Amino acid sequence: MVRALERLTDGLYRRAVRIVCVTESFRRILTGRGVPPEKIAVVRNGVDLDGFRPTAGRGETLSRLGIPENEFVLAYAGTMGMAHGLETVLDAAELTRGEPIRYLLVGDGAREAELEADAARRGLRNVTFVARQPRESIPSILAAADAVLVHLRDAPLFSTVIPSKIFEAMAVSRPIVHAVRGESAEIVERAGAGITVEPGSPEGIVAAARTLAGDPAMARRLGESGRRAVEREFGRREAALAMLRILEDAARCRA
Repeated sequence: MVRALERLTDGLYRRAVRIVCVTESFRRILTGRGVPPEKIAVVRNGVDLDGFRPTAGRGETLSRLGIPENEFVLAYAGTMGMAHGLETVLDAAELTRGEPIRYLLVGDGAREAELEADAARRGLRNVTFVARQPRESIPSILAAADAVLVHLRDAPLFSTVIPSKIFEAMAVSRPIVHAVRGESAEIVERAGAGITVEPGSPEGIVAAARTLAGDPAMARRLGESGRRAVEREFGRREAALAMLRILEDAARCRA
């Protein structure tokens, strides 16, 4: 079945006038399969800069979530699945018992119940779970955090992806604690938008959180740098214009 699907996709690649990838890694994979590079364009995902922006009201949001304002909040918002390796966050929380660092996990997924049960078993009072929120609530939650965690398991597959949550964190001017290898780490580093750590390393997450908590000016600089980067490169409007140019080019070629 896999071979049949590969033949089908190879045929579609041959017949396509243009192919759009969302990462440079995917472009390299396709050229490695024999797709002519001139057919391939890269249009990365981006963020709605009007919906995701720096906002006030941190205290009100944290109060609603039951989190004291005097704690440093490291937030993860998204799917809690097998790919995300969020047991590492619980290990980090265990290393920082008694410190004013709060780990906020927002969302749901296949491992949510297991993670909550594990946190309760360990007695981790510095971890807060919040059920999946409406999309419109996410910007204010991210903006209320002191930093945003992006984490995937340390697997070769994940080095080729770019989690879209990095753009959301950058858009609300929050520094990123980034634990994903590959192209997304390069984006965060180039933008000066956060601290990159090893995936699956609770010690790396703790070191980054302590650094940002101890240096608010640095955290602010990273957040502001991230916002400038998304305004420059990763807005939805810019991505839409790039897609429009590709479609117009494809139409001319077909004609």
